[in-house]
Amino acid sequence: MVAERITAEGEQLSLQTNEATSLQQALKKFNEALSLWRALGDVAGEAETLNEIGVIYDSSPLLDRRKSLDYFEQALSLWRAAATFEEKPSHYETSVR
Repeated sequence: MVAERITAEGEQLSLQTNEATSLQQALKKFNEALSLWRALGDVAGEAETLNEIGVIYDSSPLLDRRKSLDYFEQALSLWRAAATFEEKPSHYETSVR
């Protein structure tokens, strides 16, 4: 899948070095992947990618705590929504039986 490949490329770039140019390239890849995850409606992929972007802004030469917190909060919100969504069908199935 294209979104997975692009996310993996971003991860590789973010791990190669801690240089701003590599991290900027990683951000470009992650933002490209983010658009694809959203188009696919893949909440898990979207959340993971938002988290990866947050990590770059949290602990790198591109340090920006406000941006990192924003990305982390977006990821957490999606994970929570996905967990709530996944719990509802199983709870519903239990009550129907």
